[in-house]
Amino acid sequence: MTAAPQLTSSLDVLRPQLKGVRAEHGALVSLRDAPAFEMVMRLNQRYKGKLVTAIMTQSSAHDASKSDDDVQRNLNEANCSTMNFVRASEEKRLVFVPEAYEAFLGNEMQKWLDPFYGRNEANKSKRSRAERDMLSSDDEEFTGDGMEDDEYSSFSE
Repeated sequence: MTAAPQLTSSLDVLRPQLKGVRAEHGALVSLRDAPAFEMVMRLNQRYKGKLVTAIMTQSSAHDASKSDDDVQRNLNEANCSTMNFVRASEEKRLVFVPEAYEAFLGNEMQKWLDPFYGRNEANKSKRSRAERDMLSSDDEEFTGDGMEDDEYSSFSE
């Protein structure tokens, strides 16, 4: 029997690449593939461009397949709205992720990769809110808010 290979998750592959990436002005940094770049740019768009600074630069990669180039061009067109300036002929990307957002970005990536991530937390908050509502309605009964006016008049006499 052969042992099953250890497969790493996409998050494990991306985290070292995104962890505190710092680059000088004009330096090129690339992600492993177009879907990884798209994921980071979606997060950036969701938070109004505060997480990632991406600058499009001219492509010099000749070894990429034709379908990958098409994907990159489509990504460029889709992400034009998230960047302050984009030139039509630009294909390579510079991505800068501040260290301050490392843990936050990791959690967001996990949510993006696993759509069921965090549902338990949402259900817990709903349950705790329902329990608080139940307790507050029980407290009203004990404090006398539910008493009839006739009962008050009999006490005052």
